[in-house]
Amino acid sequence: MTMPVMESDVRDRLARVLAPGKDSGSSQHLRASLAAAGALIGAEGDIDLAHRLLTRAISGYRNRADPLDETLLEAIGLLRWVCLMGGRASLWPDYHIALDRLDPAPPPLVELARRTSIDPARTTAWHLAQVEALSRGLDREADPARVVEIADMASLYDRIPACRPALDRVAAMTGDGGAARAAAWAQLQIGLDAFHRGRWTVTETAARAARRLIESAGQEVLAWASDYELALIAAARGDGDRATELIDEMARWALPRRAHTVQAHASHVETLAAIGRGDFEAAFQHANAISPAGELAPYARLAPWVSLDLVESAVRTGRLNAARAHVKAMDRNGIARLSPRLEMTGLAASALVAPPSLALDLYERAAAVPEGPGWPFDHARVLLLQGAAMRRNQAVAASRTPLRQALATFTELGAAPWAERGRKELLATAESRASVQEGTGSRRLTAQEREIAELAASGLTNKKIAERLAISPRTVGNHLYRVFAKSGISSRGALRDTLLACG
Repeated sequence: MTMPVMESDVRDRLARVLAPGKDSGSSQHLRASLAAAGALIGAEGDIDLAHRLLTRAISGYRNRADPLDETLLEAIGLLRWVCLMGGRASLWPDYHIALDRLDPAPPPLVELARRTSIDPARTTAWHLAQVEALSRGLDREADPARVVEIADMASLYDRIPACRPALDRVAAMTGDGGAARAAAWAQLQIGLDAFHRGRWTVTETAARAARRLIESAGQEVLAWASDYELALIAAARGDGDRATELIDEMARWALPRRAHTVQAHASHVETLAAIGRGDFEAAFQHANAISPAGELAPYARLAPWVSLDLVESAVRTGRLNAARAHVKAMDRNGIARLSPRLEMTGLAASALVAPPSLALDLYERAAAVPEGPGWPFDHARVLLLQGAAMRRNQAVAASRTPLRQALATFTELGAAPWAERGRKELLATAESRASVQEGTGSRRLTAQEREIAELAASGLTNKKIAERLAISPRTVGNHLYRVFAKSGISSRGALRDTLLACG
């Protein structure tokens, strides 16, 4: 990929900025520092050095309290972006100090970004209302940079549809430099929203268009965001090789630069892929790396989005206390108020840790969120959980309705591993039964008993079977007990011969 600035040029700029001089507090020095930091990020992606450079320049600037100084605001804006990329709590205090210094106050949009997109789980109702108002009026905004900044805030609360006319306009812009960057971000915002709304071909088109703009502008530092969106689709479709290829590319860029936000997005993809294939232990580890169970970590932008993943994987791996603690953290932060999608997934997470007498009602409420079908993949996941819970609680006939709906949606989306999970759940409700012969008589196994018997015969432990089928290890043990009784055997070692004999 073509770089905007040669490495020697970056070193020259840094040498001039860092050299002691009488003009260190001047606007010229701040502009030079801003240019050097931008070149450093574009050419090297060195987050920590750019952070130190900007912090030093801003704190030493003689006019650092003026909220109308455009160069100062641009430097603070770049510092915010550097902190977001770094994704570490230790980077943020200098940014907050720079804003708190502004007298009488930061510009409204700058302050709103601080109160929303930096830490969305703690957005207040008042600030969320401000984001909604700006989103509704975005088509009247002429500045492309403001369009993508407002849309960035809106995207965290699933408010992109109100921003689409303005984003479409910016995405169609031509040119280089700032125009190309704004157009790329607009494409990425369109693509990510399209993923959540089940329009995955739109996501693919937008992410690839963004990648072309990124390359034309020589901004390798932005390439990961395109890879992330394409990797989400690959993970949801069960294309593990493609997802791994893309997240490996993200990691190669992020790890040496300590770009934790990029690593968190790669972990999101890993989480989705692991749940799809039934590897709940891996899913828990990846989701927990984004935000530890029991808290919505500060500055973790993805924390609300992966909460259901974290709770489900914790339940499936026997970490019930961790799952309950995370549901309490979700309730404590009120993430359900942030968007109908998060309300839906939050109710499903609560159902996963609730006693059976309450769980089915919570699932019903989650599935009935009016806007829920507008996020078909998430809605189908809720229906799959609902149907499985109904079947386990003896509502077998009724469970087929949500399971069929989930299977139809997964099939339409092309989410192969999720469709397979739906088929297995439906099969477990079937009235026809596979049989295992006992002597000359016949005692029939249910479809799920046979499936569990086959997995046990292959050598999987109860825990691994439970993770694959999204049930508890105790349920696996109960099914195997019935299999042994029906088949007249007393050990797992006899399962294979018994199953082979029955065809």
